[in-house]
Amino acid sequence: KIDDNFFVRLHESNLWADDKSKPSKFLLFNDTNFTDKDYLKKYPTIYHLRRDLIHNPTEHDIRLVFLALHHLIKYRGHFIYDNSANGDVKTLDEAVTDFEEYLNENDIEFEIENKKEFINVLSDKHLTKKEKKISLKKLYGEITDSENINISVLIEMLSGSSISLSNLFKDIEFDGKQNLSLDSDIEETLNDVVDILGDNIDLLIHAKEVYDIAVLTSSLGKHKYLCDAKVELFEKNKKDLMILKKYIKKNHPEDYKKIFSSPTEKKNYAAYSQTNSENVCSQEEFCLFIKPYIKDMAKSENEDEVRIAKEVEDKSFLTKLKGTNNSVVPYQIHERELNQILKNIVGYLPFMNDKQEDVSVVDKIKLIFKFKIPYYVGPLNTKSTRSWVYRSDEKIYPWNFSNVIDLDKTAHEFMNRLIGRCTYTNDPVLPMDSLLYSKYNVLNEINPIKVNGKAIPVEVKHAIYTDLFENSKKKVTRKSIYIYLLKNGHIEKEDIISGVDIEIKAKLKSHHDFAQIMEENKCTPEEIEKIIKGILVYSDDKSMLRRWLKNNIKGLSDNDIKYLAKLNYKEWGRLSKTLLTDIYTINPEDGEACNILDIMWNTNATLMEILNNKKYQFKQNIEDYKAENYDVKQSLHEELDDMYISPAVRRSIWQALRIVDEIVDIKKSAPKKIFIEMAREKKSAMKKKRTESRKDALLELYKSCKSQADSFYDEELFEKLSNESNSRLRRDQLYLYYTQMGRSMYSGKRIDFDKLINDKNTYDIDHIYPRSKIKDDSITNRVLVEKDINGEKTDIYPISEDIRQKMQPFWKILKEKGLINEEKYKRLTRNYELTDDELSSFVARQLVETQQSTKALATLLQKEYPSAKIVYSKAVNVSEFRNRKDKELTKFREINDLHHAKDAYLNIVVGNVYDTKFTEKFFLNIRNENYSLKRVFDFNVAGAWDAKGSTFDTVKKYMAKNNPIITFAPYEVKGELFDQQIVPKGKGQFPIKQGMDIEKYGGYNKRKAAYLIEVDHLERKKRIRTLEPVYIKDIKSYIENPLKYCEKILGLIEPIIIKPKILMGCIYNVDGKVIVLKGLTDSRIAYHHTYQLVLDQNHTLYLKNIFKYIQENEKNDDLERAKILDINSINNLELFDYLREKIANSIYSSILISVFKVIVKNRVKFGKLSVLEQCKVLKQIIFAFRCNLLPSDLRDINGSEKTGMLKMSRLISKHKKFMLIHQSVTGLFEKEVDLLK
Repeated sequence: KIDDNFFVRLHESNLWADDKSKPSKFLLFNDTNFTDKDYLKKYPTIYHLRRDLIHNPTEHDIRLVFLALHHLIKYRGHFIYDNSANGDVKTLDEAVTDFEEYLNENDIEFEIENKKEFINVLSDKHLTKKEKKISLKKLYGEITDSENINISVLIEMLSGSSISLSNLFKDIEFDGKQNLSLDSDIEETLNDVVDILGDNIDLLIHAKEVYDIAVLTSSLGKHKYLCDAKVELFEKNKKDLMILKKYIKKNHPEDYKKIFSSPTEKKNYAAYSQTNSENVCSQEEFCLFIKPYIKDMAKSENEDEVRIAKEVEDKSFLTKLKGTNNSVVPYQIHERELNQILKNIVGYLPFMNDKQEDVSVVDKIKLIFKFKIPYYVGPLNTKSTRSWVYRSDEKIYPWNFSNVIDLDKTAHEFMNRLIGRCTYTNDPVLPMDSLLYSKYNVLNEINPIKVNGKAIPVEVKHAIYTDLFENSKKKVTRKSIYIYLLKNGHIEKEDIISGVDIEIKAKLKSHHDFAQIMEENKCTPEEIEKIIKGILVYSDDKSMLRRWLKNNIKGLSDNDIKYLAKLNYKEWGRLSKTLLTDIYTINPEDGEACNILDIMWNTNATLMEILNNKKYQFKQNIEDYKAENYDVKQSLHEELDDMYISPAVRRSIWQALRIVDEIVDIKKSAPKKIFIEMAREKKSAMKKKRTESRKDALLELYKSCKSQADSFYDEELFEKLSNESNSRLRRDQLYLYYTQMGRSMYSGKRIDFDKLINDKNTYDIDHIYPRSKIKDDSITNRVLVEKDINGEKTDIYPISEDIRQKMQPFWKILKEKGLINEEKYKRLTRNYELTDDELSSFVARQLVETQQSTKALATLLQKEYPSAKIVYSKAVNVSEFRNRKDKELTKFREINDLHHAKDAYLNIVVGNVYDTKFTEKFFLNIRNENYSLKRVFDFNVAGAWDAKGSTFDTVKKYMAKNNPIITFAPYEVKGELFDQQIVPKGKGQFPIKQGMDIEKYGGYNKRKAAYLIEVDHLERKKRIRTLEPVYIKDIKSYIENPLKYCEKILGLIEPIIIKPKILMGCIYNVDGKVIVLKGLTDSRIAYHHTYQLVLDQNHTLYLKNIFKYIQENEKNDDLERAKILDINSINNLELFDYLREKIANSIYSSILISVFKVIVKNRVKFGKLSVLEQCKVLKQIIFAFRCNLLPSDLRDINGSEKTGMLKMSRLISKHKKFMLIHQSVTGLFEKEVDLLK
């Protein structure tokens, strides 16, 4: 032992001198002949120490060894390549080769002409991004874009340059501007676009891998060890800083202090290096800061100065040793250093070879370095309800982990827990890429293929499956199917393919992955399915996958295992093997037994068509299977718990079941019909939308025509488009005008722009597929045409032959230029009528459900109420009913929560009309039925709708009511103990560690309370009653000894607990005001009121326009748009006064006190604001009325950022009335508890 207090000093290094157990002048070394000064002189950075220990095997102070090993273990790097097939770090050459293979496998041609130099440029740290971009394009050779990917943009991305995703993916439309640069953390961007990109996200992940390995290669340079590269960087930075200082002293002496040492500058060197400055800035900000001072440096004759200017321009000057590049370093790089250091020190630290439990100290250090708990092991505490681990009672260490934990059993249990359940059979689902599921997916997509509206022969379908999917890895599209059918004589050139999307998403990936193994008969199909499942489960731990393959699949060679470990499968399907292949029925046509996959192969039926076809009786067979194989006595709650749905969805379903149950109990009878709303799809899940604005997208297309010297290009139209605002182009009329190059789609004549804007009687937007037959208001289904031509066309489809023959060349040009898509072109040029199947499917879309959560709720309701009919009501139908019928039904969700109740009512009304009209009999005779989807409510529907007005009068009467019962769900708060951000000294509610004074060290803020308790206690010799928190952190202490908790943690004197647990979110009547207590803020309790704001129809419509205007014009006033929406200062001031009176003359006067004061005092200030600013203030005032905790930001009229934040004292005995209100789930039953008794 050479230093008894070494670890003590380390442990207490962040403490003030008077808080240390043994005060010392130095933090690390306090010897008489070796102190921190000596250490830092010899080792300016930890990398200098690591380098010395590697290259100098002579004896070193054991404390130095500890510091180096500690740093290596603490910053050990990522484990990405531990997940590679062999666990090795990829070389840049291997990464680029893998990237090429991935692209080519996905039909993206990527062939680098000069690969060796291309790779060298990728890792050349002396080149700027711009220089890399230019060099990489030259070395790539001739750039030919693939059908879907812009190869030029892809190469730019590999250089680290920022690119637009909409420019990279040519066929994908996004939902807001999305840029991406591989030199930053792309995880957040990927999360934003994962739903839009789908499988295409793999391209970005592969590209990021190439870039990161290039950065790593560049960082290491010629060095084997990272520490050598870091020391080299340190010396370079030291030299460059001296050169910069010298240059500034010579050229800008008056700014020297400002640039290098001023503590007030936010982006100078002091801020960047974080020395003597409270400010912090990034490398990019620092480079931009110094750039104006060195603008002439690039012209210098000094090579170093020229290089520095170049690095500043590229924002790579003075790269920190502890910079973002460290995130690309895998643990294997650090492991090299660790192993070499350990090899050196065993010579002079003999105890390193001492063994305990057959493991030496050296090996223990190595195992600690590499240790991580596998994701499939989960919580190690077997007492946890979320634990599935199989283990002995022995204490776990990194060196005994695999002995204490039964990894195989644990992994198997994890697999069982991971696999979801089939909604139909309740059996485990198949992997999305299983052989069976892949076949089902492909068949389900290609079975609906039609040629001129008629189904293709089954044998032709088989040929498509075999030739385009089984025998080819290429991506299949509607176009490739057309070419295949034409080439093989199945169709004529003018025939039209329908029934499938432009791109087929399904593929037989696993079929191709296992082709060689199947060919050599090494595995049976059942074993392959088992392997696919294993790959999916262990995709994040390839070492476990290799072990699993070796132990569970016989007959595989080492090369086979290595190959299989490279495969990746990501998703689970939604159906089980049982559903697809194990439930049989008798085919009435041939008397043969068959399963669903048999029928899908031998017919052109899709899964839903088979399930809904009564001749197959699959629905009954599935129910029989479930009854036979699963406990029919299982409670609803147990069945719900077994369903493969998210916790949030599970909670909402359980709430719905409880509500229905209570209503049934009150009415003493089961319902005849239960209506379930089918919500609209979320934006992220909808058909892909542009990241760019409409204007940006159109300008790019117009520029493309111009760059190609296209005769189609119109300079005048381009200029007009350039001057359009984004908000104006949100109007579909204008957008269609520019996508049609200013011409009518039915006549080809130029559209008079002034009449289009100012005269509503000249032009119309027409629906290609008639609006009476299908509800499709997308741009794909609409065109801008003359009003008179549209009137002559009526609701007939296809478009007349005269129009088609005349306009098809024009339409084709628009398609080729990207101004209209393939689907729109197909609809315009189609020459045959809509088939009965299509008409039925259009109507069926208004009736059937698709969402898994809706299916789960329906399943449980049907089980509980077997005689009830479950009716699905689509939200879009209700929305259209609101818009078509009357302004009195206008929905504006921002005002209050009553729209939920009114939506429920309208879903019953509208859903019942659709359910009553569109019966099975209707579909059997659809061609002869007289119907219009856009006029459903214009005609009587027996037993459901009286078109003359009496039914609608009833609807208006109930919609005018504003007294639905509002309930609030009480809850116990769980999760984080407090805000994770540590606040500065003197602030905070809870110390960083026990004993650390908040006044000195700061602490954590906003301790979270799980629930409240009512306590009677002594304060200033007087007994009072308060609501007190039970903090999440201390909940165990409270449960074990409530009184001690009150005394020790809350500091209460002589406490008596009145109510031991009051959940958050409960309702209270406090002196006549009904409020909801939601949580703690400082020493007070935050609450919100329960009074829903009700406005007259005119003000509601005006407010709806205001919110719409703000959304469209976030930063600048668009007075033209405001005029269209009838928004102006006069109307805004009238609304301002109206809301002021609303507060003054209602219950709000005693609640929104601070809001009222600000409004009354600052009316003149409001009047001086711009129209947009006024709108934003009105929006914030509306927020104050809402029944939630969110405050209003009224800074624009001299209020605060948190105006209207409602808080109350914990002291409840000062009130005359304080009642806790317990509600039943429907709110129809209430019970009050007096908390003052």
